[in-house]
Amino acid sequence: MNRVTAVLVASASMAALAACSGSQHHPPTASAATVRTATCKDWTVATADQRLRLVNGMREFFGGHVDQPGAHGQVLPNARATQLFDAYCKQSFAGEFNLYRLYGNAAAFTVPLPTK
Repeated sequence: MNRVTAVLVASASMAALAACSGSQHHPPTASAATVRTATCKDWTVATADQRLRLVNGMREFFGGHVDQPGAHGQVLPNARATQLFDAYCKQSFAGEFNLYRLYGNAAAFTVPLPTK
């Protein structure tokens, strides 16, 4: 194997190892964030459309059916969810906070919204 080939093989191996490292850290790319994965880092770099999709996704997920027949989970009004995320995510220590945890905790202490 010549020197150039050896360098290319080594570089490819290192890239493959880095990709398979299993790290839970992900760069702040809000476009890839989902209800399950979004953090405050994602929120702070998200566009207005991406933020709206996250808030709507939270509302859909948490407002789904629960064990009691005909009942749905409690949700936050979109404006309140946006305020919640803005307030938490502006804190310097909150970068890795999961948005679904913030939303779920806040929704649990709200008065249920009327169903449509």
